Amino acid sequence: MSTSYSIFQDKELFEYLGRALYECQRLEIALAHIICDFHLLKDSIQGNNLLERLQAFQKLLDSKLDCTLGMLVTELRKKLPNLDEKCKDLLSKALEKRNEVVHRFFYEHWVAVAMITPAGRNIMLKDLKQSIEIICAAYELSENIRNQLDTQMKSG
Repeated sequence: MSTSYSIFQDKELFEYLGRALYECQRLEIALAHIICDFHLLKDSIQGNNLLERLQAFQKLLDSKLDCTLGMLVTELRKKLPNLDEKCKDLLSKALEKRNEVVHRFFYEHWVAVAMITPAGRNIMLKDLKQSIEIICAAYELSENIRNQLDTQMKSG
């Protein structure tokens, strides 16, 4: 990579940034669904008939999809107080990484962006890869939680 490197033409960097953003949204959607599944399991979705219950469920899901990841993590922790510390820590780390990617990524790497060095680029890629790894692990955790809820719903 020469000193005439242009971040705006770095497809690999932006592919990783896009992947990180995708994983963030995938995790948010998964947690919103888990919270709604929890309401189904606890039979707290009201309605006089199936259509009204489906409409209430959709309204609840829409409201959860409007929540931030931080709000979803907080609510999930309240609804699942038996979540072990390792899981809570992973969700907190995923939230931290999501906030870094969405709100502070270029700000935190501003010197690297402004100076546009190969070393700065490599640091950005490393950070994005680490964020993706942590957020994907949190998503896998969410899938395990959702599977447990599904099992409870089928047996209950």
